[in-house]
Amino acid sequence: MFLHSSIKRVAPLLGLALVVASAANANAIYDNLNASTSGSDPIQSFGPLYDSFSVGSSSVVIDSIIVSLINPNGSNGAFTVNLYADNNTSPGSWLAGTGSISDGFIGSSTTQLTIGGGGVGLNANTRYWVGLVADGVVGSGVNWNWSSDISGVGVAGEFFANANGVFSNDSGPYQMQVNTTAVPEPASMAALGLGVAALIRRRNKKA
Repeated sequence: MFLHSSIKRVAPLLGLALVVASAANANAIYDNLNASTSGSDPIQSFGPLYDSFSVGSSSVVIDSIIVSLINPNGSNGAFTVNLYADNNTSPGSWLAGTGSISDGFIGSSTTQLTIGGGGVGLNANTRYWVGLVADGVVGSGVNWNWSSDISGVGVAGEFFANANGVFSNDSGPYQMQVNTTAVPEPASMAALGLGVAALIRRRNKKA
């Protein structure tokens, strides 16, 4: 059985938001973004395309998701990037997503598209899926790059899915990076609130 399409690489929630800068203290929990690319699969004819990732022992907030894409034929279609729950090691229910993203953002050589997390929280010890879906009206000509290199952070032991089914990352997952930040402890949040209140009082005194 073919795991990927035959397309060859042309060149080297409350929603998620398109192209947002990452926080300085973000931590990558999944990262094969800059691994050597082995090929690419079309979102339109071979998708939806999915990659899974897992959260460790502490709940986190998504800072950004970066996906490695290519638009080999200069398509003018559109697609969405979505976050899904896990359903027995398969993509489950939709949790969050972007609005429609124009294919025009993606070049004819590899483009790394950054999606801001929009404050979406992730539970500890839980698997999630990132999915790319072609616009149902205009379609999409964009491909998602994949790599046989699974040595990156959080890549081994995860899964990817496409029109052929769900497969272990041993067979070459799609390329992405998931960056997260820690969920502030209640005490830290309270301290932050006190700091803001003190600042307001000082400003009032000056006034």
